[in-house]
Amino acid sequence: MNKTTRLSKGAIYLQDGNYYYRYQVEGLRKTVALGTRNKEEALKKARLLIPTATATTLDEVAAHVKTARGLAAPEKRLRLSKAWEEYSVSPDRACPATVSEQLAYESTWGEFVAFASPKAAYLDQLTPRIAEDFADLLRKQNLAVDTHNRKIKRIRKVLTVLAGFGANPALFRAKTLLRKAREENNLAVRRLNFTPEQERAIMAALDDDSFRLLNKSEIKVIYYIGLYTGQRLKDCTLMRWNRVHWNLGRIEIIQYKTGKQVSIPMAEPLERILRERHRDCADEAAFVCPNVALRYQRVDARGKNIGAALVDLDCIRVLRRAGITTNQEVPGRKRRVTIYGFHSLRHTLVSRCAEKGIPESTVVSIIGDDADIIAAYYTHVGDEAQRDAIRAVGKLVGIGGERERLEEALRYLDSLGTAAPEADRLREILTGRRASQ
Repeated sequence: MNKTTRLSKGAIYLQDGNYYYRYQVEGLRKTVALGTRNKEEALKKARLLIPTATATTLDEVAAHVKTARGLAAPEKRLRLSKAWEEYSVSPDRACPATVSEQLAYESTWGEFVAFASPKAAYLDQLTPRIAEDFADLLRKQNLAVDTHNRKIKRIRKVLTVLAGFGANPALFRAKTLLRKAREENNLAVRRLNFTPEQERAIMAALDDDSFRLLNKSEIKVIYYIGLYTGQRLKDCTLMRWNRVHWNLGRIEIIQYKTGKQVSIPMAEPLERILRERHRDCADEAAFVCPNVALRYQRVDARGKNIGAALVDLDCIRVLRRAGITTNQEVPGRKRRVTIYGFHSLRHTLVSRCAEKGIPESTVVSIIGDDADIIAAYYTHVGDEAQRDAIRAVGKLVGIGGERERLEEALRYLDSLGTAAPEADRLREILTGRRASQ
């Protein structure tokens, strides 16, 4: 279905599930919300507005504008305090993949209602000023750019679904409400990969009998899976034995986050530790690490997962035992920023592959694609080509390196020949060797 339908004057179009009538008056574009999601109903309302679009006198315009306001009136006025009840049962509401994000929608809307209620009791009383002031409030909370923008987009979605009750989603479409990624360009802190020394410290902590940790033997296996496959914590924790193909020497993983399937050869250390655990396994459909898997899947009374954070904290305890500082404070952020965590194993695998010159396509086949991580460790222009370019620029501006200046001096001495008695002595000074050597 074509989302835009032209009429004798103007056109109707569908946006965010609602129909609007658009026309031009003396070169200026006008838009009227039709307050319906049904195309036939939208056409009827728009045709009644055509006289408004073609009016030639102020009296005619005033009369037709009154009609337009009646058409755009909501089905019924809805209080802000009752809006979530309507939204939560609408078939057009957002359907996030996790209970956590579903609750985040409700929490964000509640935060907005608490802010807007003193100024607006009903949805149709919300104004651009209220939207701007709420965005300014968020800016003062030292949130990450992505967190700020997600909150704005959640509110926009709720208002879009409730457009039939007088809500105006356009209030939260203004680009000025969103923050830009470049605001955090000066944020020097990011997730880092482990050095070889840190890897050895981690393994030593896992083998230290004096280090007490819940389900420690299983956490060790999960670390091995992460280190030698580069998979995310959830994929490592919830891996089942029927995904381990001993005859092929490979592990098959369907990633929870992306749905992508990857098949990864087992490194010898990983295969050894998996075979040790497999001796006691009677059920091929069972989890490789059943106790940690059960802990990871724990939910609260609302159905929100709380186990993932518990397992992540267990993994963090290993890093702290290994002497690794996992996070640090950053100016302008309310929460400390993580620099090392289980996810660093994913960065580590990619960085090691980049160091060894493994093609990007091969790395993608292992980790299942992660553009940000790949871009962080792979250059799309050859390293040597970049060095040549910088050397060329240095010569152009006359500030070559020490080595280049030394070579230039030696070439000049060679050009003097034996006629210059000082040449041999200068050559000795520059090279640190006697001429006879």
